[in-house]
Parts: sequence; structure tokens; C-alpha cells
Amino acid sequence: VWPQPAKGVAYLTFEDPTFIAADAMITDITGRLIQSTTIANNNHEFDLNGFVPGIYQVVVIKNGQILFSNSLSVQ
Repeated sequence: VWPQPAKGVAYLTFEDPTFIAADAMITDITGRLIQSTTIANNNHEFDLNGFVPGIYQVVVIKNGQILFSNSLSVQ
């Protein structure tokens, strides 16, 4: 996930085609779901407009399996 820290937009870039059609979720520090979307290509864009500055978690799940999990700092 880049850039770190992010402001307005963040990207999830990958080479593994397994990520296509997976669910991408951003949660806040308490685990509350802030944004959820389906990945359509290998350079997914997250719209961060309206996000309060802080640390968030990005999780990608497909068929019940966590493919990716990483923190995201938002300015």
C-alpha cells in the first residue's frame, strides 16, 4: 500500500492475479469497517477523501482467506 503516509488517495499494487476479484477493506484502529470494495485490476485505488488522519488497516480477502494485511497511515 502506497504512499505512506497517504493523503486523498492510496494504491494497492500487486503482480499476483489472485488478488483480482478479491474484497479489499479498510478498517480503523478499533476494527470498524470504513471502506469496502472489490479489486478489479492490479493497481487498485482507494479514495481516502473524508478519512480522519490516523492509522488504518487494509485487508484483502478472497474465498474466506486473508491474502494481504497491512497498515495505512493517512494524513
